[in-house]
Amino acid sequence: MIKPKPFKATVVRASKPGWAYAPTSGEGAAKHGGRFNPKGVPALYTSLSFDTCAREVRFTFNTDPYTFYYLTVSSPLIIDLTDPAIRKKLKVGWNELACPNWESEMHRGLVPASHRVATRLIDAGYHGILVPSFAPNAAPEDVNLVLWRWTSDDQSQAGDQTAARVEVNNREALPKDRASWT
Repeated sequence: MIKPKPFKATVVRASKPGWAYAPTSGEGAAKHGGRFNPKGVPALYTSLSFDTCAREVRFTFNTDPYTFYYLTVSSPLIIDLTDPAIRKKLKVGWNELACPNWESEMHRGLVPASHRVATRLIDAGYHGILVPSFAPNAAPEDVNLVLWRWTSDDQSQAGDQTAARVEVNNREALPKDRASWT
């Protein structure tokens, strides 16, 4: 295992408004799968900037509204796959990350290369990865953070190193439950 530098940053997440009451849920990703998580594996997809997050949402060609919110994430085990030297040490190729056909491969019952990378890093004990954005018109500075192991501010124990710590910024501005959407 490569020992990464400690990570602490404020990140941006988007969700459909009806799910804004659960800002640290990864169940949607577990249900549907994502570029860096196979079905059944919860994941929290976030971006390091608002613009990147907005670009990612527009990438889905979805016209639904979204709620954007900020999270503070800290972890000693986030691996930076935007760094070519780290990718080389971990034997992760660029094409494995980009994996442009991951979704169609997943739906055909194949295991996309990006899922194999994620599974390997999850099994190695990493909490998450920093990855380039693959949304259209993404620039090199457009970076996403994908978490596989995290605990939210209302669940974590001080000093817990088994998962990334996620704090919801301005939590009181988000709904407490789904009642307003039913």
